[in-house]
Amino acid sequence: MNAFLFALLGLVFWGIAPIFGKIGLVDVAPGIALFMRSSIITVILLVWLLASGQAPCLAGVARAAGCLSGWRESVPPCWDTWRIIMP
Repeated sequence: MNAFLFALLGLVFWGIAPIFGKIGLVDVAPGIALFMRSSIITVILLVWLLASGQAPCLAGVARAAGCLSGWRESVPPCWDTWRIIMP
């Protein structure tokens, strides 16, 4: 298959995804829908990170989030964390 076919398939699926989302959320509260979507994406990303062996990268993200939120007890110091995440 060539790149044009993959681009065309991506275009089609990107376009029909909101339609199925609207159909599936007819009688669901917005807060519940947001929680379900976020939970499913979190599980998918965690499985992907664990399967690809990139789970240790989460420690750097957690340290950076601690630095951004003002949590001063993050180790290593914040400037080292940014160097780990963005080399």
